[in-house]
Amino acid sequence: MLRKTTPTLSEIVEHTKASGSHFFDRKTLKFFGQRLSDFHVVRSPISGRIYVYAKNHKTGVYTVAEWLDTGAMQGAYFERDIPNRLDTRDARKVIIAQDEAR
Repeated sequence: MLRKTTPTLSEIVEHTKASGSHFFDRKTLKFFGQRLSDFHVVRSPISGRIYVYAKNHKTGVYTVAEWLDTGAMQGAYFERDIPNRLDTRDARKVIIAQDEAR
């Protein structure tokens, strides 16, 4: 079923932690050079998939993961195709374009 609304980052963090995932744990974020405030949420207008993404401040590479309603983060990967100079709006466009190409 296509989700009609995009969850907030707070909702995603809450559901993800409740599922037992360590994706947003303080130690995990520190390891990857990220803060919770670095993360953004985007919903693909075509597929309805929800993606969470953030830039790694150490490497400039983006972490991208699909969020499932179960609270699980699926297919977390590091996106090297998003140039370091892009801001989060441009990164969002790249993520949506890649989702539509799936």
